[in-house]
Amino acid sequence: APAPHRPDVQRVGDATRDHGGLVGELGPLSDAEVGQAAGPDADGLDLSAAGGNPRYVKELAAAGGVVSAALVATIGRRLGYLDLDSLLLLGMAALLGPAFDVGELALVTGRPVTAIVHLVAEARGAGLLAPTGDDRLAFRHGVIHQVLIEQMPGTVRLALHRQFAEVLAGHGAPLATAPGTASRCRAT
Repeated sequence: APAPHRPDVQRVGDATRDHGGLVGELGPLSDAEVGQAAGPDADGLDLSAAGGNPRYVKELAAAGGVVSAALVATIGRRLGYLDLDSLLLLGMAALLGPAFDVGELALVTGRPVTAIVHLVAEARGAGLLAPTGDDRLAFRHGVIHQVLIEQMPGTVRLALHRQFAEVLAGHGAPLATAPGTASRCRAT
């Protein structure tokens, strides 16, 4: 996954390119590479939440397929490059699901799309979000989605789920399919 956007890292990349150097971006590990990185003790573990990120694969495998304190700390450092507004918006996006519609995110947060587009761009630039085939955005790594939800206090999470359900239902989304419905509130 791309590194979080940092001006100093950007300058190094630009200088490298300016002097004829190459800067490569690594994609996610293949399933076979995930198996190799995780090791034989991880056979049978669901490591898909790592999204092919080698570090997340190793951390998940070491913890038996669950999100460990070490992985939460790793993700926390990665998210720490974001400004607070972006981080809060990502938390609310996570409540909409692993993939979400930017228009719905704007709707449930009470902000116009134009007010959140720069925050979404920052998260995409940091490699946290990627476009889906159906004009939505998805968290590139399920563990990031999971950590954003789990780090939110339960009472806040519940209140936001209810608010999101009411807003979406008020705009024509059926409650049974609205991501923030009360039944989902109890699940996350």
